[in-house]
Amino acid sequence: RFSRARPALALTFLIFLAFPAYCDRVKWSSDFDKDVTGGIIVEGNYIYITHMDTLEKVGIEDGRPMWNVQLRGTLLKPVKIGTLIIAISKEGVLYEVNDATRSIVRTVNLTGEVLNDPLIVSTNIYIPTSTGVKAYSTLSNRIVWEQASKCAVQATPLAIGDRLLSICDSGAMHLLLRSTGETIDVVGQNDVFWKSSPAIIGSRIMLGSYGGKVYSFALAGPRNLVWAKPTIDGTGVSADIVPGRDETY
Repeated sequence: RFSRARPALALTFLIFLAFPAYCDRVKWSSDFDKDVTGGIIVEGNYIYITHMDTLEKVGIEDGRPMWNVQLRGTLLKPVKIGTLIIAISKEGVLYEVNDATRSIVRTVNLTGEVLNDPLIVSTNIYIPTSTGVKAYSTLSNRIVWEQASKCAVQATPLAIGDRLLSICDSGAMHLLLRSTGETIDVVGQNDVFWKSSPAIIGSRIMLGSYGGKVYSFALAGPRNLVWAKPTIDGTGVSADIVPGRDETY
């Protein structure tokens, strides 16, 4: 279990994860007034960081601050589409920030608490909320569909071709059509799913449960269970599944 780190140390640690080649030395570190609670993304020569209610852009080579924008709420990991940086707060507000002008272009109320990082596929952002997944189009700048069966989705949804897998914390697995949100199939598991987001490894969908199991499904969907096994010590899985070459972490 990790203790709460100072902001500068937190960012240095994240840089190590993003750039394994730099792990033998620290190129730079930056101090922030607030903890790095959201996440970082790397685009070209820049890093975009969310820390508490602030979105910041820094240079990748020297950590030089380029700009920062103060928003509201606790921000999740940002996403970048073209010239727009999109930051979503846990409180359910989506902010579009213009990278060139540093101005807030648009604010959208998502009417629901956001429970995990969003998934971006092409020009759509799929957002896990307390009432289900919501799809936001960056072309029309609006929510284009919402999951019909309301439930709390703690895990980031998973794109499987033209489908989307939405995992409810109650154990219900919703397979949706990614373009419209139409329900293709719903399968219930007698388990609890929390913050563990599914991943595709080869021809399998891997998913961890808060009940202490790891599930393997065929890509056809959650009705095609291949196996389910308990974790070694029986503890719940509350972190994302990370795919390796032949293993799951």
